[in-house]
Amino acid sequence: MHNAVKRDSTGATDFSMVAVNPGRVNKRSFDEAALRRLVDIIATESGKLLEIVNFNVEGEQYVCAGHNANLYALAQILNEVSRMPSEQIAIWSREYLSVRDDQQRNETYSPHTAAIDTLIKDAIQSAHALPKPIILSRGQATIPLQGIDVPFHSAQLRSGVAAWRMFLLSRIQPEDIQPNDLLDR
Repeated sequence: MHNAVKRDSTGATDFSMVAVNPGRVNKRSFDEAALRRLVDIIATESGKLLEIVNFNVEGEQYVCAGHNANLYALAQILNEVSRMPSEQIAIWSREYLSVRDDQQRNETYSPHTAAIDTLIKDAIQSAHALPKPIILSRGQATIPLQGIDVPFHSAQLRSGVAAWRMFLLSRIQPEDIQPNDLLDR
């Protein structure tokens, strides 16, 4: 997997992963659906990878993999949103989740949603303008997974799955697999 992503001359990649707790943004107004929508918006707006790749504990712990600039933007947005009133977050969530068409959304959403929309766009633009390497730090609702520079479980790695499967199949012999040895462990 180490070789599955492009590396610079120092061996660094543009990818990482962060754990996210939506409840630390706002327990009443920011949930999994809001996180999913925000991740989708960031990925779409930037044209770079950002996905929720693990749903570890419902409502409490998710893992996002993506481009470092998008992970940085996600953390900054969540930090800002966590300081907003619950009602403003709830309005944004309702409006973004109920309207699928971007043109219709632009014509109908409230000033609260417009403010969060501007925050999102500004954070993405600022994050992508940062010099590399982008250093991720702990946020109100995000914890970088230090040392991980491959976007595991993401679409970025999908093209390498068949080759990896063939590699494993060539190295692991079915007769060497002893499932009973795993019982009670």
